[in-house]
Amino acid sequence: MATLTVGTGKQFASISAAVAAAKAGDTVAVSAGTYTDDFATVRVKLNLVSVGGLVTMTSSASTSPAKALLTLTTDATVDGFAFTNMRSADGTGAGILVQGGSVAIRRSLFTGNQNGVLAVANASTTVVIQQSEFARNGNNDGFSANVTAGAIRSLTVTGSYVHDAAGATEIRSRAVATVITGNRIADNAATSGTSIDLPAAGAVTLQGNTIEKGAAATSTAVIRYGSESQQAVSTLAVSGNTVVSDRSGAVLLLNQSRVTATVASNTTWNVATLATGPAAASGTVVATARPVVSTAALVVAAPAASVVPVTPATPTTGVLLGSAAPTPTATQGSTVALVQSPLAQNGQIILRVSETAWHGDAQFNVFVDGAQVGGTMVATALHGAGQSQTVTLAGAFAPGAHTVAVKLLNSLGDGTAGRTLTVDGMTFNGQDTHQTAVLKANGTALLSTAPTTRATAITVNLSEKAAGGDALALITIDGKVQGGIQTVTASHSGGATMGMNFLVDLAPGAHTASVTFLNGAAGSGRSLYVDAIDVAGQHYASAAATLATTGSSAFAFTVAPAPVANGALFPTVGAAADLIVLPR
Repeated sequence: MATLTVGTGKQFASISAAVAAAKAGDTVAVSAGTYTDDFATVRVKLNLVSVGGLVTMTSSASTSPAKALLTLTTDATVDGFAFTNMRSADGTGAGILVQGGSVAIRRSLFTGNQNGVLAVANASTTVVIQQSEFARNGNNDGFSANVTAGAIRSLTVTGSYVHDAAGATEIRSRAVATVITGNRIADNAATSGTSIDLPAAGAVTLQGNTIEKGAAATSTAVIRYGSESQQAVSTLAVSGNTVVSDRSGAVLLLNQSRVTATVASNTTWNVATLATGPAAASGTVVATARPVVSTAALVVAAPAASVVPVTPATPTTGVLLGSAAPTPTATQGSTVALVQSPLAQNGQIILRVSETAWHGDAQFNVFVDGAQVGGTMVATALHGAGQSQTVTLAGAFAPGAHTVAVKLLNSLGDGTAGRTLTVDGMTFNGQDTHQTAVLKANGTALLSTAPTTRATAITVNLSEKAAGGDALALITIDGKVQGGIQTVTASHSGGATMGMNFLVDLAPGAHTASVTFLNGAAGSGRSLYVDAIDVAGQHYASAAATLATTGSSAFAFTVAPAPVANGALFPTVGAAADLIVLPR
């Protein structure tokens, strides 16, 4: 496995030349810059990564005989690229054209193409898109989209900003399984169509997104499901989303299938109809004021981690003193050196933070055991888009538990609106402490490195009777997909079983594990067996089930309350309305 370099003075002057010369498993490292009419086709398994900033691939022609700036025919990773102005003569030009393989697209930008990402029908293709932005892609024809997936195995879009489709759909998927979580999806002022179009139904999870239906949208439907056909396994869960409509008569879900969709715990504003067609709705919150939908561009290029050497001040009494004017010195991906004692042991605290931006980003300080480390830090990851950034405190820590304080410096609100800082989580030496904090006004959240246990080990034991191919399974816990589509290879008749292991953060109480057989067919002979399920070391043979045709088996279980380990270590500063500190 070699690394091939591209750029001025590098091994290759063009991306296409490096890709053509690469061998399976190689990495093509491309220097930041613009590469015009450098059309490339990946035919062996490759990693394509940017070096020093964003790599822009663009077409100079108003229409091109090429189909895409980058074509992927097999497994590939694309990280830190921009794709612009790809317009083919037949109207289907794409930034990335996926023809096969398992594809991961990260921290990339797609603008002004007829299609941003276009994955054509291929039963074995999987596409995962993370932390990427799609803006103004479309051909004003009603058929194109910012993101299009044909009849592929699975599409996952997470932590991304998909918006302003040009006379087109924001996301369209005919995949067997579609997972869209933690994104901003917005029409804004564009004449976009349906926000999320799922013509062939399928196993779909839409969770934790912020979706805005634009005033100029050509369709009233936010989500359309099953308009063309219904796949053998079709389920739809729409939960925890914020849906804002600037268009009159909006319909959150237009369900044209026979499937009863689950629509739960969503927040809506100016949505005329929650659902048409079969749906079980619960927990909808109707906002009385229009929620703020950020239109800020996504920072897609991975920033280099900054190292800030720090000698901590003498520990102070209390959490912090003073309120000097903030000076941004550390941003996303920061690493701060920490030295406490010559007798201390090396260790690492990783904080994950995000913000609700309002007239600027949230600024904050971090203290360990009362001593400030690093300067003033700036949050840029958008909480509403499912993003999170890390602040790593690395160095020597004295034995025992430590207190970590996160102080919001520049809120604009009174605790009810405006700029917000969220501590999404914290680990100490790799151990999740299961703590979160929400700062809605200036104040401090205290967290402890003392270990807590909330993660629950779950093993789903599966086997199959293969016929014309292996059984495919989808496992969900409380409706959330775990690990994507699983290929089962253990022979049931041979007494073998295959353990699918997951570590899931589950609150005490009742939960449900579900196994869905994706590719069964009556008379085919192929079967899927749920042999048993193990939860936190307890074996449940009663979960056993036989699925001879496409369908699902559900098993209910209970997680016992964990011991309260750190209840006294979370004091609040300021009024209760200003600060909420909760274990996850």
